[in-house]
Amino acid sequence: MKLAEIVKEVQKLDEMTQQRLLTFLQTSLAHSIHGKEPLLKEIAEGKNKKGFVCPHCQTKNVVRFGTYKTTVASNIVVRQRYKCKDCSKTFTDLTYTPLNKTRKLDKSV
Repeated sequence: MKLAEIVKEVQKLDEMTQQRLLTFLQTSLAHSIHGKEPLLKEIAEGKNKKGFVCPHCQTKNVVRFGTYKTTVASNIVVRQRYKCKDCSKTFTDLTYTPLNKTRKLDKSV
């Protein structure tokens, strides 16, 4: 299901149910991000369950391409970068997710 479809379904809910959903998501995300980043692991596992695929050209010709640092709950976390050997673009596990380009993940909730 695409994000636009999810938004349309949420808009169909009454205001009270939307508020309850918002509260639930905020609480869940805050707990996940502060809890040693299981949310990030879940995103990585979900995106890569069929092997590493380039999010730009959809090929599996991907290699590790260095690391980058980000802050999660006041801790510096080193994350993996990847590079597609076909289109030469780089990406991370968070590319094309709502958390893309977020530097301080614990502040984003």
